Amino acid sequence: ERVSAGMVSVNNSTSGAEAHLPFGGNGRSGNGSRQSGVWVLDQFTRWQSMNWDYAGRLQKAQMDVPDVPADLGFRLAE
Repeated sequence: ERVSAGMVSVNNSTSGAEAHLPFGGNGRSGNGSRQSGVWVLDQFTRWQSMNWDYAGRLQKAQMDVPDVPADLGFRLAE
């Protein structure tokens, strides 16, 4: 008989075979979903960047600069 399917495996599983691809099968053999692969991260996450600086001194363009002493007598003009 002829099998109407996008992919057929005999005595083998296709789950996880190509985990990096958005694969959900084709035709009646599919699972109805393409929510897999590395591209799904863009669909279900909100990318953001964070930076914690524990150096305790000013830095410019990833290069250390000398410590800048605080001017405790500075006042804004009124």
